[in-house]
Amino acid sequence: MKKWGHLSLMFSLFLGVCGCADAANSNGSGSGGGSGSSDGSGIVAFDFAAPGPFRVGVRSLPLSDATRSRSWTAEVWYPTVAEGSASAVLDFATNAEERTLLEQLYPASPEGCATGSTQAIRDAAPAGSSPLPVIFFSHCHGCTRFELFTVAEQLASYGFAVVAPDHAGNTLFAHRSGTPAPINAAFLDTRVEDMLFTAAAAFDEAGPFAASGLRFDAARMGVMGHSFGAATAAWTGERLPGVKAVVALAAPMESPLLPGPTMAALSLPTLFLLAREDNSITELSNRFIRNNHAAAASPSWLVELADAGHWSPSDLCGLTAEFAAGCGDGRRMTGRAPFTYVENGAARRTTAALVTAFFASVLSEEARGVAYLNAGLFDIETTLSKR
Repeated sequence: MKKWGHLSLMFSLFLGVCGCADAANSNGSGSGGGSGSSDGSGIVAFDFAAPGPFRVGVRSLPLSDATRSRSWTAEVWYPTVAEGSASAVLDFATNAEERTLLEQLYPASPEGCATGSTQAIRDAAPAGSSPLPVIFFSHCHGCTRFELFTVAEQLASYGFAVVAPDHAGNTLFAHRSGTPAPINAAFLDTRVEDMLFTAAAAFDEAGPFAASGLRFDAARMGVMGHSFGAATAAWTGERLPGVKAVVALAAPMESPLLPGPTMAALSLPTLFLLAREDNSITELSNRFIRNNHAAAASPSWLVELADAGHWSPSDLCGLTAEFAAGCGDGRRMTGRAPFTYVENGAARRTTAALVTAFFASVLSEEARGVAYLNAGLFDIETTLSKR
């Protein structure tokens, strides 16, 4: 992580442009950009793929919901000005069994797919005492709370906090132990209850987050999710008062295959990320994503990533056979022709930049976030739709 001087001044300057810009709908494609272009509004689109002004802290906090007899670990990433070395991926393990499994999986996974290093300083002191804008993240089916840590670190470097609970029984570790939870409406409700309890703990002045020096701004709150987490995030957005924005990665929010959230009930700004070669959810569910975007309240962005698979945005891509779609070579959904997935680092950087620009535009009213999304200044080939 780069070291930055005069952090408070830089961050103030970065967030100096306030108010959401009115941008015309755009349908186009973009690839690689930088920061010198405009979306037509006259506002220069800052490059949100660049590191933000803060270093990143991370810590694990145990949570327990006695009413439902469920316990899990929540991870939180946040801005810090502390010096220190980046933590290891293995430090996400909460016990010896988890660490042993990760020690086995990472060396055996294909080179260049799963993310093997972090930028965050474990247990670093938060940067100041002011309440932080916060995003609650829901992981994919059989994944982990840290499956999108590249995105979480990027958000934290721009002054956001990201809080991610493990969905007990639906993690990589639970599935490896032979006790997987199902993908159904009942467990979707369980996952949403996990998110609601985690959010309540995050705002509890006597809770573990506050004891760690972390304070969150209830007026600047978003949710996001990947795969099964997309529906979880959307339903959390419906049920958690005060949510201002929702992000769905590689899955629809509303689907006739999984009763729960509806776009009609979700009158919030949305960002959808669609993987064009997502043979995990198939073209049928990609069609649902496009339909969700068409039915969403304005503003809504849909970004389609060319040559991306279901786990292309995830730091767990390729770590196991279940997470292989998005790593190395594959076959296209239509026609089954062989091809090579987009480079994983580029897919993660693009996802991190898009998500950060989106939440900056809504939660911090950062006009350059809107300009970045509309201008399509992305590292990989995309198709962008906005309404």
